[in-house]
Amino acid sequence: MTVKGVQPSGPQAAALLCATALVFRLAGMGAGWLPPTPVLVLLLGLAHLADWFLREGSQFDLGALARAHAFEIAAVGLIAVTLAVRLPGLTGDLGHVPLDIDENRLASNIQHYFVTGELVHTTVEHYPGAAFWLFAGASFLRFMRGLGAGLVTTPAHLSVTEFVAAARIANVFVAAGIVTLTALIGRRIAGGWAGLLAGLLVAIAPLSVDTTTVCRCDPVMLLAVLGAVYLALLAQDRTSNGWFVAAGAAAGIAAGVKYSGVFAIVPVCLATLALVSWPDRLKAGALGLVAFAAAIAISNHFVWYDFPNLLIQLTLQVAITGAGHWAASSNPAGFYAMILDRFGTGQVLTFAGVLFAIITLATRRLSWWILVTFPLLYFGFMTSRPSQFPRWVYPLLPFVAIASSALIATIVTFVRKSAPQEPLRARVAWAFAAVILVAALASPVWGGMVSFSRRLATPTYVLAETWIREHASPGTVVVLGRGWLDVTGSPIEARRVGDLKKALDGGLDALSGVQMVVVPEPYFNHPTLRQLGFLDRIHVGWRFGSGTGYDYEFYAVPQR
Repeated sequence: MTVKGVQPSGPQAAALLCATALVFRLAGMGAGWLPPTPVLVLLLGLAHLADWFLREGSQFDLGALARAHAFEIAAVGLIAVTLAVRLPGLTGDLGHVPLDIDENRLASNIQHYFVTGELVHTTVEHYPGAAFWLFAGASFLRFMRGLGAGLVTTPAHLSVTEFVAAARIANVFVAAGIVTLTALIGRRIAGGWAGLLAGLLVAIAPLSVDTTTVCRCDPVMLLAVLGAVYLALLAQDRTSNGWFVAAGAAAGIAAGVKYSGVFAIVPVCLATLALVSWPDRLKAGALGLVAFAAAIAISNHFVWYDFPNLLIQLTLQVAITGAGHWAASSNPAGFYAMILDRFGTGQVLTFAGVLFAIITLATRRLSWWILVTFPLLYFGFMTSRPSQFPRWVYPLLPFVAIASSALIATIVTFVRKSAPQEPLRARVAWAFAAVILVAALASPVWGGMVSFSRRLATPTYVLAETWIREHASPGTVVVLGRGWLDVTGSPIEARRVGDLKKALDGGLDALSGVQMVVVPEPYFNHPTLRQLGFLDRIHVGWRFGSGTGYDYEFYAVPQR
């Protein structure tokens, strides 16, 4: 008897085996030796895919299919690269170093919402609109996973670090969305390979990697901004006003996450100029603005629900970005250029992006204007205040990558079309184009390789914890700042202090009965350290394979 659709083939046999194992696993049998249920589902799907390919795949010309969808296939590869360079060591530092103040504020607020159901919006970092709900959704999935495994029973059992971990994982996938939109926008501006080049730059740039592997809202804002720009570019070629509504909504979501995202509405308004008549332009623009306002009002309802607090938040933002802040810069514009040069697109591509913006402003090419308006307005607004942080530069990175890639694509296309017919002169022309390309990509590619190698290397907190276990004698009293290093299981006696600076301010008297002090990077050069005996240091620096994390120094306390 032959069952219809089942024939004796390798993939069919594998599918039958996987299906049997899956049913037994779901029934609770073989839990100790069968693979996990998700793995069995994946293997079953692969078996069916292999069977389909062997039976029907030969009808397709894979070469033609690959050529027709080369951009999409390459975009999937970019997403894989984006995930690969961010996932190593993503949450490994949690429990070994103190949480960043911004990460702790946002994650603690999500934890507070899970436990009490109350939304706190004291500052802009407490409730960043759609970013809050994205991270809350990721935290809910993490809670459900722990609940199903019997690890937790209530949200109160989850520590703040669990919420930080969930938000970091969510941001990695936000980064994949940013890279994808960067490639799509680049394709609309200058062709497929220019878009892929821009996406690659954003995928591997250290500024991009560092900003999208923490619990912060900047990546979510940028994702919404790029969505608004891409939808605005699509709206040029469409007859439906729905595209303007969608673009306006994306811009509103960006503004609901961070106030600086408000400029995302400008490309949407510019896109209306592609319409033929002014009545159509005004109608599309009005719909986009209504969607923009609605998205802000819905995604961050505290903007209107608690308007007085909004004014207080704006006042605080002006105060903390003034000249008195520790991160203030005498040349904010120069700070942005420095960050892009060192950790972004590199000096050559940054200059190419600036040149593209100049050319755009000197022409009336609408799609190019849609691309450059947000970064120019954002840059002008953000550099009007002295206080600056590298993560504030990050929203410029995709636009600089797209603009520079578009300019390079234009140069290469010009060389290809104008190359002489003589073989020697043609080779010289192509060699010149290759030199330009290599010179432009050398810095950002090398920076990306260094960043990835450091994430694969042993982090500094592991080196510091290992050093303590290997060099401290049993019973040694070691002073550690609260949250710094996990020495559980070590034979030492850890004396935790809430503020290491205050402990060092007390001099040798405050260190009575202590044999060793571990000093992390923020407390180097404290005057009391000159009275201690230097033992060793862990300084990694920015070099290939050097590892990530804070630097550490170890000091012996003189016994009196």
